[in-house]
Amino acid sequence: MVRGYTDASGAYRVNTRVSSSTFIYRPENVFVEDNVYVGHYTVLDGSARLAIGEGTQVSAWSGLLTHSSHISIRLYGRHYLECPEEQKKGYQLEPVTLGRYVFIGSRVLVLPGVTIGDGALVGREA
Repeated sequence: MVRGYTDASGAYRVNTRVSSSTFIYRPENVFVEDNVYVGHYTVLDGSARLAIGEGTQVSAWSGLLTHSSHISIRLYGRHYLECPEEQKKGYQLEPVTLGRYVFIGSRVLVLPGVTIGDGALVGREA
């Protein structure tokens, strides 16, 4: 676990803890407030803007996803990689926002375009 995090705005968050096994894609679009905890083997996807509010906890093996290509892959099939990302039909790219003091349980996926309000608890069925 690494204590302290510098987010996309350049602000250093002294009390934020991010696991060394967390994968951060496009960190230039990931904005994290202070007193945040991000657990082991978590994915923070900054393809679009990802904002995590103060005091939020993201449990292990979770994913905060700001893009999805599942529709594009079905449309293009084996030619998917030949088309530039910004021209792909069906490619979803939307921001994700987690409010203050949110709890994201283990193995939860937050999908593109989702906003979760302050104090929410998000879990998944076992």
